[in-house]
Amino acid sequence: MALQLIVTNFIRAFLAPFEENSDKLKMLTVSFCKGLEEIELSATNLTTLEVFGDRTNFNIVFSDVPNLQNVLCQKPCTSSFPDDLFKQFENAAPQLQSLILSSTTRLLKYIPSSIATFGNLKQLEFIFYSGNEPYNIWKIIPVLIACPLLQIFNLTIRLGIHLYDAVNIEERTMKEIQKYHYSRLKEVEIGGFQGTETQLALALYFLKNAVELERMVISSCFWEYLTSSKRTYH
Repeated sequence: MALQLIVTNFIRAFLAPFEENSDKLKMLTVSFCKGLEEIELSATNLTTLEVFGDRTNFNIVFSDVPNLQNVLCQKPCTSSFPDDLFKQFENAAPQLQSLILSSTTRLLKYIPSSIATFGNLKQLEFIFYSGNEPYNIWKIIPVLIACPLLQIFNLTIRLGIHLYDAVNIEERTMKEIQKYHYSRLKEVEIGGFQGTETQLALALYFLKNAVELERMVISSCFWEYLTSSKRTYH
């Protein structure tokens, strides 16, 4: 019998009784748990992990999750997130197929320029909430290149209400962007689109480099996830 565990607004000690059933755990949702400092996962049959947090000082440690396929992680950015998460996926979650990361645009500062290959990742999604400091959206490119089997990519940037706000927090310096033929990428969706120079350049980048692209959606709407399988539009 498969076990699904949803933990909401509880302290860390609440999880202790479930450790003995970890081999049955298939899906784990941890949502805004007070006092949480670290999630250490050792669940050999876990396939889906959803983490929703509003604190910067809790860590996620993957000890033994060989069958983990779907991850939704919504948490504030730190200097070690998302780099530490990417490094752990390389060894601990080789079967990862879907990754959804939601954080502030500050996260873009900490995406490393070199990332280990995600050999099985087919769906990647970033949801960024704009802060009050400039950001460089092109920092996502190394992550895309690290996913040779990527088929679906979704990007949402929730910026200010007015176009002026969007333009003034995007970094205008355009460095040489690495060209790459995304041979498996078939769907691209860009949400929160406000028609800035950078956003237009990003859309053109995918049109030129995703050689098998079948569908592109560009929308001013943005979306949020309630669960990894349910999202709401705004």
